[in-house]
Amino acid sequence: MHVPSPRAASLAAALALAAGVAAFFAWAMTVGFTTPEPFQDYRFHNELAVEMAGGAPLEVPHPLYHALVAALAASGLSPPWSGMAVALAAQVALSLIVFADLRVAARGAVVRAAVTAAGLTVVAPLNWLTPASREFYFGYLFPNAIHNPTIVLLRPLSVALFVCVVALFTAEAEAGRGRIAGAAALTIACALAKPSFVICLLPALGVAWLLEGRPLDRRWRTVILGVVVPGGLLAAAQAAFTLTTDRMEPATIVLAPLKAVFLHTKDDAALVAAKLALSIVFPLAVAAAFFGDARRDRALRLAWLAFAAGAFYAYFLAEAGPRMIHGNFLWSGQAAAAVLFAASARFALARGAAGAARARLGLCAAALALHVASGLQYLVHFARTAVAF
Repeated sequence: MHVPSPRAASLAAALALAAGVAAFFAWAMTVGFTTPEPFQDYRFHNELAVEMAGGAPLEVPHPLYHALVAALAASGLSPPWSGMAVALAAQVALSLIVFADLRVAARGAVVRAAVTAAGLTVVAPLNWLTPASREFYFGYLFPNAIHNPTIVLLRPLSVALFVCVVALFTAEAEAGRGRIAGAAALTIACALAKPSFVICLLPALGVAWLLEGRPLDRRWRTVILGVVVPGGLLAAAQAAFTLTTDRMEPATIVLAPLKAVFLHTKDDAALVAAKLALSIVFPLAVAAAFFGDARRDRALRLAWLAFAAGAFYAYFLAEAGPRMIHGNFLWSGQAAAAVLFAASARFALARGAAGAARARLGLCAAALALHVASGLQYLVHFARTAVAF
């Protein structure tokens, strides 16, 4: 019997994964193939893309989605369908980026890596205990919200940037100018999609640097040149655009614990704390099952630090003024949660490939399965109703 080569098996798994993700999300994100603009966020950003393509001034500090929509629309595709094409391509890209990373961690177990990658594109908080309108969304940190096209575009770039940073830290040879330039380009693209994850990664890198004793070896120099410098400069420029120009509604950033969340949900801090825990049951299970190894693992530690930054932004910061109700800092918690899930899955698959205890891996797999089931329920609900929260 002919046994396919590892490369052929990986290619077949990647193609099957991409096709499955494309088909499922084409159905879910178009509300059962009925509309290319399933939610008001799509309409808003597509209209901005049309205006910017017509020569209007830059209206947002993160114009990557709008530029891609304008480019597709210039080829003859309508702006709404151009936007949907960008969003679907981002979902497929997310699955393939995660699969490529997991395949390495799983040491060639391509089916396991592909199935896990597919699951990570749909995972959601375990929100079954709060089914009431708005309560099933607000207060949780959703790794896979699909009602906003810029967060959909951000996710694959965030995971790719995280994987890039980890690769720079673990590289055997010194990174050349090409790799530094590539990391800088990816950092810039991530911030231009939405700065939500870059502003989580930068402080996480700072804390990681302090925890490691403030080294300035070649690996840290590479990360500083390729990620920290371009990311910090662009994030500062985006903050200046947002807070000091007349292009957006006036706002200032304030410390306002849970104020933005409570505009949409019950004024109950204990409930929000429970929602936070229910958002990350799988990462918590992985950390608990392999606490010693998890504490020492550089990649997983960085993912948790970035998530801590994202959760702080989401729950403690807000924009004073008319934009507070938008809850824009919630996106940071969501983007960081997506990265934490991917990093936790990578860590768990690596333990499985190394022959770790099956009972502990089974606990982690069960936790991930619960998130997948919750995510499928949420996405089916969205596909049938176009109700995101």
